[in-house]
Amino acid sequence: MRETAVIIVNWNGKKYLKDCLDSLEKQSYQNFDIFLVDNNSTDGSAGIARNYSNVRLIQNAKNYGFAKGNNIAIRQALNEEYKYVVLLNNDTVADKNWLKFLVETAKDPKAGACQSKILLFDSKLINSAGNGAHYLGFSYCGHFKEEDTFIKDDEVVAASGAAVLYKTEVLKKVGLLDEDFFMYHEDTDLSWRIRTLGYKILLSSNSVVYHKYSFTRNKMKLYYFERNRLIFMLKNYQLKTVIILSPAIVGTEVLLIFYSIIGRWFKLKMKAYADIFRLRESILKKRKQIQSQRKLKDRDLKGLLSTDLDFEEVQNPLFKVLNFFFRAYWFLVRGFI
Repeated sequence: MRETAVIIVNWNGKKYLKDCLDSLEKQSYQNFDIFLVDNNSTDGSAGIARNYSNVRLIQNAKNYGFAKGNNIAIRQALNEEYKYVVLLNNDTVADKNWLKFLVETAKDPKAGACQSKILLFDSKLINSAGNGAHYLGFSYCGHFKEEDTFIKDDEVVAASGAAVLYKTEVLKKVGLLDEDFFMYHEDTDLSWRIRTLGYKILLSSNSVVYHKYSFTRNKMKLYYFERNRLIFMLKNYQLKTVIILSPAIVGTEVLLIFYSIIGRWFKLKMKAYADIFRLRESILKKRKQIQSQRKLKDRDLKGLLSTDLDFEEVQNPLFKVLNFFFRAYWFLVRGFI
């Protein structure tokens, strides 16, 4: 039995997949199997897997998104008793020692998950050296577009799903990616749940992947971001925390409703609320489980949360004004959490 299962979810990724799989063939660490989960691609990309002896192809009848697509392979890896599962985006190219260093970092007994250092493919600037999380549920790439000159192994707030290792023993305790999210924010959600059990999220700075990343700002992306960050808070924060943050949550929602009207995605913002209502029983069930098994309280984790909106891809002067109020509100209430 191999030690590690590397899982790649693919949907119409023909232009990326060969480079990704070629880089995995060249790994200095070879104690792994590859699970390629194809979400009903129509570009023939699934056929590329047949050229690689170490790739196990799982073909889905429909596009299940990032969360469920990965979970299908994770469940198989858990059943087959792999020690680690690693999620890797199909639009990445891995350094030859990528997996070797990632597995070495995971040997820390306190680690629940480990993220690789993700660099932008073209510029070699940082894409993510660990993700950040705002106390109102927003998530963002840490050190985005900074020079790769100072990043060292360290604890990070959350791990990016683009290149992350999870210990299977931890996943058996905390659960898998939340399939209600479909895509976006599920990696931050899982990282937070791992943290509530007392595990650390570590950056493996010598484990490097190059990401063919392109920022796309579209209405469906905003819809998933908005819906999923609210679900994240409703599931994971203690009730006391939700009550204390409720004025800031409501105020932010009012502003975002106006923003959605101006940006012409108001219907999607309303759909996000409708989805949360539709999923209320599922959210409450998951919330009950999370709150009952957690070992750390919100007061133990609040120092990880940021007060500023720091989306490097979107430069908006309004953020400076909002951040002043976000910082002021957090200063007033954090002592009560």
